[in-house]
Amino acid sequence: MHPMHSLCVMNNAPSAHIMHGERVPANVRAEVARRGLSQSALAAALNLTQSAVSRRLSGTVEFTASELAALAEHLQVPVSVFFDTPALAEGGDAA
Repeated sequence: MHPMHSLCVMNNAPSAHIMHGERVPANVRAEVARRGLSQSALAAALNLTQSAVSRRLSGTVEFTASELAALAEHLQVPVSVFFDTPALAEGGDAA
């Protein structure tokens, strides 16, 4: 187990940088696409540059917990949406 994971579990609180691999950026991209938002609009909502948003959406830089919270509020979705595994990826039925 990664040291940060055990720290998060022990403290029962999220770290400032969340270890999330590709799932979070993919889910953020999906939510942003559903709403037809541009990277520029997303950048404005998160108070970041378009370049910084691009790096986060590509997975090069991880979203921080506060960025994910702000994004969830802006999109009016629970933060958990960004961590969920899509049903189709699990072999489930999306309908």
